[in-house]
Amino acid sequence: MSEDEISALADDLRKVAKVHFWITDYFSPQAARYGKKLCARFMRNAPFRFVPKDWFGFFASHGWRAKEVRYIGEEAERLDQPIPLPLLMKAWMKLASLFASQARRGEMRRFAAYVLLVPNKRDQWRRPPHNRLLVAADLASEVDLCDRLQKRLATQIEAIQAWS
Repeated sequence: MSEDEISALADDLRKVAKVHFWITDYFSPQAARYGKKLCARFMRNAPFRFVPKDWFGFFASHGWRAKEVRYIGEEAERLDQPIPLPLLMKAWMKLASLFASQARRGEMRRFAAYVLLVPNKRDQWRRPPHNRLLVAADLASEVDLCDRLQKRLATQIEAIQAWS
């Protein structure tokens, strides 16, 4: 998805009163640069299109904040479970870590993550006092929003199926 599509999705999800959290992937700027090279070579049909300059700032500007971040490398160490990578990539990572500074090794462990996003408290969407007319208007608005989200997801699923 592009940055504009993610913006629209973030805004739409933020407007749905029943959406209390969102779990999404995070890739560091270094991972995104590497991903672009990888896509150019092997994944032309599935490029990295969402590469904001400030990932956390991007979501904050749309009313979301990171409540929890689970870095894949750190979790692998914590669980004593190596990340399943091809043998050549494992060897390259091991070799790179031998010559890297401690700070760089830390960056390598924080290459990718899963992030639990929650609505920003300061930016709560104001809901009017409920009466029957307003409840019906809210419901119609949320149904319309759900229809748009469903169409957006269907488009993404079609693109993934066409790629595979």
